Amino acid sequence: MGEHRGLLHAIGRMTGLFERPGGGGGVTGPKRHSTPLTDAELAAALRTLPRWSGDRSGLRRAVSLPRENLHAVRGALDRLKITYGRQPQLHDRPDGLVLLVRTVSVGAVTSLDVELARRVDELIEEIGAGLGHP
Repeated sequence: MGEHRGLLHAIGRMTGLFERPGGGGGVTGPKRHSTPLTDAELAAALRTLPRWSGDRSGLRRAVSLPRENLHAVRGALDRLKITYGRQPQLHDRPDGLVLLVRTVSVGAVTSLDVELARRVDELIEEIGAGLGHP
């Protein structure tokens, strides 16, 4: 009887091994890509990124600044790609830029994008550029 109880206990601990994992930004998908953030993870990330807005398709930040500062921001973002391996997509507008961060290979926002958005914020703050909200 004791053997069976131990076996049942062991089986009970293994049941989670056979369940499909939930989504989330920290999980690697079947093609070795980061998986999209869940709605809850995205909402939590946006609470820590006050200058960013967006949804599961991408994070956006508007940057309004004088032309000379805009040039410095563009240069910093170009260097970011060299050192970090990624950079936001840049979309010009009359008073500055709109930055878009997303993982193109999965067509969504992942934890890598949240990290990139934080790094972009740090760079813009270092430059001391004027800021605009989306």
